[in-house]
Amino acid sequence: MPPGSIAPVSAYDRIARLYDPWSASVVEDVPFYLERARRSGGPVVELGVGTGRLAIPIAVDGIQVIGKALEYTFLGSDKTTLGPVIAWAGREFNFTNVPDPEPGQGSYYRSDHFNFAKQGVPALDIAGGVDYIGKPPEFGQQMRKEWTDKRYHTPLDVVSPDWDLTGTREDLRVLFAVGQRVAQADKMPEWKPGNEFKAKRDAMLKK
Repeated sequence: MPPGSIAPVSAYDRIARLYDPWSASVVEDVPFYLERARRSGGPVVELGVGTGRLAIPIAVDGIQVIGKALEYTFLGSDKTTLGPVIAWAGREFNFTNVPDPEPGQGSYYRSDHFNFAKQGVPALDIAGGVDYIGKPPEFGQQMRKEWTDKRYHTPLDVVSPDWDLTGTREDLRVLFAVGQRVAQADKMPEWKPGNEFKAKRDAMLKK
C-alpha cells in the first residue's frame, strides 16, 4: 500500500455508494418502526440515520428523532491533504462533508484553529451542517442566520438550557477518529500547492 494511503475500513466500503439508491426501495419495515415509535411517545434514538429512511417518516409523524449528523463542514479540508481522511470518516460515520455555507464570512480565518495555520501547521475546524432531520431544507440556515444576527458576540451568546446536545458525543467520536487516522498515517498532512501557508510549513520542516 502506498505511504499515506487510506486503507478500506471494511468490505462494505466497496458497496457503500450503492446503499442509498437501494435503501430507498426498502419500505416494508417502516410501518413496524413507526408504530413502535408512536407507542414510545418519543424521543426516538436512531443510531444509523443515514438516508433518513426511518427517521424522516417518524419525525414527520411528530415524534422527535435523535440521530447521527447528516452533515459536517470541515473548514480547511480543501486546503490540505486531509481531504481523503475526512472522506474516510464520512463513510465510517455516515456523514457528508459539505462546503462552508457562508464562505463570505471568512470563518476559516476567524476560528480557534487559525493560530496553528498561521504557524504553518495544517489545521481543520469542524462545524455542524444545516441539514436537520424532519425539518424543511431552509430551517438550518434560518436558525444560523437568527443566531448570527441576534446573539453572536452579544450578551445573549451563551449556552441555552433548551439546546439538544445529544449529537456532541458523536462529534467527539468523529474528531477522535480523524485525529487517530492522521496520527497513524505514514506521512504528515501537508498544505496543497499554492496555499498561502505552505511556504512557512516547508521552511519549518527543513529545520
